[in-house]
Amino acid sequence: MKKILFEMNKHAKKIVSKNWNNIIKFIILIPVFIFTVQPVCAEAFVDYEWNGTHLTVNVTSTQNVWGIAQIKLNISSHLSLGSAASTGFMTGAEHYITGTDHRWVRFNANGDTNGVLVIPIICPYTKGPYGVKLIDVNIKDTGGISIPINAEMPMYQTINCIGNFSDLTVTNITFTPQNPIPDEQVNITVIIKNLENVNLNLENVNVSINISDNFTEWRIVNLTNKTGVNVTFNRTFVIGRYNITAAADPGNEINEMNETNNEWGMKLFVYHECDLNRDGIYTRDWNDLASAYKCFLGIEKNCKINYRDWANMKREYNCFTNNNNEN
Repeated sequence: MKKILFEMNKHAKKIVSKNWNNIIKFIILIPVFIFTVQPVCAEAFVDYEWNGTHLTVNVTSTQNVWGIAQIKLNISSHLSLGSAASTGFMTGAEHYITGTDHRWVRFNANGDTNGVLVIPIICPYTKGPYGVKLIDVNIKDTGGISIPINAEMPMYQTINCIGNFSDLTVTNITFTPQNPIPDEQVNITVIIKNLENVNLNLENVNVSINISDNFTEWRIVNLTNKTGVNVTFNRTFVIGRYNITAAADPGNEINEMNETNNEWGMKLFVYHECDLNRDGIYTRDWNDLASAYKCFLGIEKNCKINYRDWANMKREYNCFTNNNNEN
């Protein structure tokens, strides 16, 4: 047993002695491997934003960006682009190369790690929304190696354009009182709305009413920075039925998104004050007389003839017998 151990120890000494130089080299190199800083993998991060007037592409890289680079966007041809502003490695990126809905922005990167591109976008006359896509960011490091983009492409932004048109419309006409009698003043209120861009110059909007194609009256109103306005006309009427038509911008002097919704029509009925049931008959009308008598006795409420209103009861009776000089 001792002989075997002796031989093994002898053999091990020979191996160590033979490979001693290699072992020394390995021990010396261990600190070198431990303390050598390994290179960081290059990548770039992208922020893509729309603030209502400007589109911003903000790229931050872990490596310096150098040489020819480009940003590829997909922008509708309906949108107009202003002069771009740029900082960092994108400085000087003001040249657009235009394709079908595509915009390539090329620049010569200056070695910075951050670059920001700000593009003003001008909405068209037509209303949005419009989708704007960031398709690609192509940048390289100082060695000419492409820097991977740590973002899922394409990136999307939606531009909601309100358009540069107004859209004037008449939404309603009201009468006060609702059931006028002859020669009673009627307030005709026309409700005007602007359904589109309220920031346009709309200081002189013509609003008119037409009464049964026999009479027209108009007002000039200011709708700048307003979504709507009420316009009131005052008229008296004789017994009859009337077609009241109101129009906003009747002469089509203002460019609008929709020129077909500028008018609104209502009917106005003016009855004799004795015609309580509003059937157009007020002499020998037993229904009118019966209604007046019920109101006089208090059987019916909310009548034109009040409880024990002798004067109006007498007038109703005179209308029934046609013994009056009123219209």
